[in-house]
Amino acid sequence: MVRLREISRTAVFAWSPGSGAPLLVTGTRTGAVNDDFSSETKIELWDLQLSSLEANPELTPVGSLTTDSGFNDIAWSQPTDDHPLGVIAGALDSGAVDLWDATKLKEGGKGAHVSRTEKHSGAVKALQFNPYRHQLLASVGAKGEIFIYDLNNMANPFRLGGTAARADDIECLDWNKQEKTAHILATGSSGGFVT
Repeated sequence: MVRLREISRTAVFAWSPGSGAPLLVTGTRTGAVNDDFSSETKIELWDLQLSSLEANPELTPVGSLTTDSGFNDIAWSQPTDDHPLGVIAGALDSGAVDLWDATKLKEGGKGAHVSRTEKHSGAVKALQFNPYRHQLLASVGAKGEIFIYDLNNMANPFRLGGTAARADDIECLDWNKQEKTAHILATGSSGGFVT
């Protein structure tokens, strides 16, 4: 394997969807400390310039915003008419799910932060957009919590299940990739269970 580009960050990341030039978004990993011993957390958008054979050895983000919490996961939605580059969702250690408009982040960041939803009682561990119903976002986290959000109504997510008898943290999730069963969600917990 040949290295094309390198970004020196301790971060979670997601690729841009769609057929445009590939972009990468990074969110500072929860608990990361930079080379200068700073614990500043950021969301950064990168144009990797993959269409150019001559790479600039020092890539700089095309968009960057400071955040008030570290990231455990990050996801990027499909483009829509309202969001031509899609929406970026962050699973934050503070228990919040934050959304950013990728177009506005690329244009410098002003007005890029779209919303914050604080329904989790602890850290949000993972999140993912539904592969066929692009407005649906699932998040999982501490104490077995699972929420399903509609991007058109982020303030009122649907909680799957009640308070779990087993209060393991849910660490990962994945929507079913078959169109007929795209409503099925699998989760994995810190206690070793897949549901």
